Amino acid sequence: MAESLLTRAITETLEDSSFRTDSDVAAVALEAAMTLQKWCENKDNEPSLTTFSSDLVRDLTAVLGTTSACNPLQREKMWKALFQPRSSSQFSSQWVSFMTQAEASPTPVLYQHLVDIIFKILVQSHFEQQTRINTDISTNEGNALHYATGFVVQKVLKILREGKPST
Repeated sequence: MAESLLTRAITETLEDSSFRTDSDVAAVALEAAMTLQKWCENKDNEPSLTTFSSDLVRDLTAVLGTTSACNPLQREKMWKALFQPRSSSQFSSQWVSFMTQAEASPTPVLYQHLVDIIFKILVQSHFEQQTRINTDISTNEGNALHYATGFVVQKVLKILREGKPST
């Protein structure tokens, strides 16, 4: 799974128009992404790819922790916590080592962009699991819901017709 997240992030980076500018930094990052994609396709590189991807995804998943989709303070704390693994010297050195194996430029722009993409995918997956609800309702529940919504609509229409709210 971790490898597929990294390769997906590389593919999204290569399709990202913001890397197709006159900027030297963007050009280096795009070239590194192309080199990295080719390197990842080589089965001989699978052990290194798996190790790096797994470490990255493990650390990013740890940032998610028990963050609740419904709690804005927890979500804010989560985004702040992302800064730590992203800027750690440990991960920077792992990135440089990984990119050196891939014979690609270890540009921090590409690293930060890939981390953003992977983390957004993990966040989306994490919150989707939390917010899944059972939408199967019984006939009686459906009838009660239909009655209640009809009642509310009728009450609002009555208030609008009379021109004043009732207390």
